[in-house]
Amino acid sequence: MKTLSTILLSMIPAMVMSQFTLSLIDLTKYPQAQCLDGSPGGFYFSPGSGSGANNWLIHTQGGGWCVNDNDCLGRSKTALGSSTFWSSTGCPNSNSPVCYADGGAAGMLNSDAQANPNLYNWNKVFINYCDGMSYAGTVIDPVTVGSSTIYYRGSFILKAIYDMLLTNTSYNLAAADNVVIKGCSAGGLAVYLHSDAVQSWINAVNPKTKVVAAPGAGFFMDLPDFNGNYNYRGNYQWVFQRGNVTANVNNACIADHSPDEQWKCYVAPYTLPYLKLPVFISNSLTDAWQTGNIMTLPCNPGSCSNITVEQEVVAYLHQFRTAMVEYLLPIQSNPNNGGFLQSCLVHVVEDVDHYWNQVTINGQTQSETFAAWLLGGEGSGLQIDGDWNSNPTC
Repeated sequence: MKTLSTILLSMIPAMVMSQFTLSLIDLTKYPQAQCLDGSPGGFYFSPGSGSGANNWLIHTQGGGWCVNDNDCLGRSKTALGSSTFWSSTGCPNSNSPVCYADGGAAGMLNSDAQANPNLYNWNKVFINYCDGMSYAGTVIDPVTVGSSTIYYRGSFILKAIYDMLLTNTSYNLAAADNVVIKGCSAGGLAVYLHSDAVQSWINAVNPKTKVVAAPGAGFFMDLPDFNGNYNYRGNYQWVFQRGNVTANVNNACIADHSPDEQWKCYVAPYTLPYLKLPVFISNSLTDAWQTGNIMTLPCNPGSCSNITVEQEVVAYLHQFRTAMVEYLLPIQSNPNNGGFLQSCLVHVVEDVDHYWNQVTINGQTQSETFAAWLLGGEGSGLQIDGDWNSNPTC
């Protein structure tokens, strides 16, 4: 089975769409803002222009999670755990302007006016993922694994980057009119976890800035798998406990849960009802990564060799989709929220051009739906695809 990080890295497009510059955090100023291996966190920046000069897309990269200390140690020796792999002059084996991007500088991040007419010229920040915990780790002391040392300090990276963006006039986030906090996969989960805090950081500097959240492919479920087991729950619990992330999830959610269930505040369906800022959710209702890792399906629908198993898989997918739609009721019931919830058997749906500006629901693309929600364009700001079938139009 392919890992989530492998799937995402394989999606980097072979074209340069805009100029991104890599900046690393100064550890003399932000000493705890370290990747798993102790190297400084960082981000890529592409300046806006024209009508987008005062508008911002700030993206948190995804790439799954590490789920035990040895797993995190292994990750610390890759681009998802060390900034020593990031390049400011070009990416290994790719012409992508953003190294190791979820979908490259594509989809919502595309700087081509034809492919992304509403957002192409906005300021773009791509925050590199290197803590393995959706930017939530808050462990002060270094962690010893065998003869090596690693660091669980993603929350310090996130705070340092926003401080740099807000205080450095080279970026000038403080002058923003609109800020969209977005992310993909584990980075999409980070949006659920941190967007209210990020909004408070920005509005403390400029109360007039409109801040909204747009998590992509981050609505990971906590449901029994195909065999009736909660096989992925232990991973959520381990990250929550090992990363000491209690202070970096929603305080109201924490207050509403007993200590033995506070880990739920690290999972999007449980924390969504507590978010205060407007939210636009981009997700597949039959998420392709979840089919193998959370659902643990024995085969994908349409490819099962046994007709009985095929019927059982399809029935399970219907149940999973129904549960996800129910957990998304806070989006449907609040007119300030919106979303594009498609049924394609895919994972990344916000940062790939095809799913951003070609796949439609009720004749409307995701790009058009987002514009209707954020910018007051024509059409609906919430689109939910019909029930899954064995041949969705994707």
